[in-house]
Amino acid sequence: MGTMTYSKVKVYSITYFIINKYNLTLLSTLYKDYLLDRISKTQFIFILLLCESYKKNNIYQSTILYKFIDNYIKYHNTKFFQKLIFE
Repeated sequence: MGTMTYSKVKVYSITYFIINKYNLTLLSTLYKDYLLDRISKTQFIFILLLCESYKKNNIYQSTILYKFIDNYIKYHNTKFFQKLIFE
């Protein structure tokens, strides 16, 4: 659970934000459990704060990373769901 890089924080927070944007509650719960296994509770709270800030000013919305994660979750959420369950 050590330190997190900026890249991981960005990917984790964008992914969690997009999952919640589509109201995928089961997937959101699984992803939350996945994150809590990988990071500390304090780091998870930081990710939640970032997600709240994206609601007001999403600086990543026009980036390729955001669009990639958004499309993946929108069109392949079953694969993502399976990955969270079986890994």
